[in-house]
Amino acid sequence: MYCSTCRRYPSFANLQSSLYIGCGSGGKYRIDSLVHHNASKEHYRCSLQFEKDSNPQYLEPIKAVVQRNCRSALQCLFNTAFFVAHEELAFRKFAGLCELRKKNGVQFGEQYKNDKGCKTFISYIAQVEKGRIQSAVSDSRFMSILSDGSTDSGIVEQEAVYIRYVNRKGRSVCHFVDIVALESANADGILHAIDQSLLGIGITKT
Repeated sequence: MYCSTCRRYPSFANLQSSLYIGCGSGGKYRIDSLVHHNASKEHYRCSLQFEKDSNPQYLEPIKAVVQRNCRSALQCLFNTAFFVAHEELAFRKFAGLCELRKKNGVQFGEQYKNDKGCKTFISYIAQVEKGRIQSAVSDSRFMSILSDGSTDSGIVEQEAVYIRYVNRKGRSVCHFVDIVALESANADGILHAIDQSLLGIGITKT
């Protein structure tokens, strides 16, 4: 009887181990030999190497824990940033919401918990949403563009652009595309703003 894993990696194995040399001749096997071998650091190293070779996506236990914790922390931050955007809150509210979640037992580190971090997370969320809209629109045969003028707190003329299309299930869907500041509030300026906003979801004049 011998350990095939250790024999596969002699550079990591204990070459003097009874399970490497082979034991149990004459039908005499000892449980102590197995227990001692399985607990040895040499067998552990060989087992880790075997897992690495068997699974190309293998991560060492410590790295796996760190990566899992980082993924969980980022998910919490992204979810909080999405809430800020969805509720139309000021970015400065982000840090307070993170502290509230921390008091409620959610642990996600100390980085990025500020208004700049919130802006970064929301920009990435917006990119993903635009990508989804672009994919859905590219599969549609029928669409129309809607727009409406508005002004911000600085009384700057803006144009809110929407797209309405028919999805694969034959249902009419309407999505907000973008809001663009106008260079001029005449017809040419509005048309240019609409064209610029549609470029963000992959729609061009051609």
